[in-house]
Amino acid sequence: MIIFNAIPVLLLSLYIIISSIVIYSSAALVQLTSFLFGLAIFAPIMLFSSLSALIVSLIIITSRRIFIKENVRPFSSLGSYHEQLKME
Repeated sequence: MIIFNAIPVLLLSLYIIISSIVIYSSAALVQLTSFLFGLAIFAPIMLFSSLSALIVSLIIITSRRIFIKENVRPFSSLGSYHEQLKME
């Protein structure tokens, strides 16, 4: 009699274990696919943002070096511009 009562309990325990494995594995699969799709959207945005920031900073650094080398400064009038040219 004890064996006949233990069989349904064992089957129920086995069913609970198998169903929990299926639930956890499907949840892990959903997490993995959402992570991959998230990376598919997020990674290019980060890449292009980083590249654009790098390009803009290089442009700023290059233009500053050019302006510092040429010692460019604003002139108050055209006469002061001609005076600057005569001095050089």
